[in-house]
Amino acid sequence: MCAIFPAAERVQLVFEHGVRLPDPEGRLSGTGRQVRSLDFPAGSDVDAAVVAEFLDLAVELGIGLRAR
Repeated sequence: MCAIFPAAERVQLVFEHGVRLPDPEGRLSGTGRQVRSLDFPAGSDVDAAVVAEFLDLAVELGIGLRAR
């Protein structure tokens, strides 16, 4: 579903099927065919509501993919 990648300059919350997640505000980054991430620069605040929204969307997507 997702993974956390901490680095000195940022933390990424990476969604395996992020390209399939709705993102009307353009918060997800990435240009590949499947993966997208929420990026948080070092020292910045994390908007818990945004993280929870994308986690909920990813869980719903995962349930849908398993049902196929």
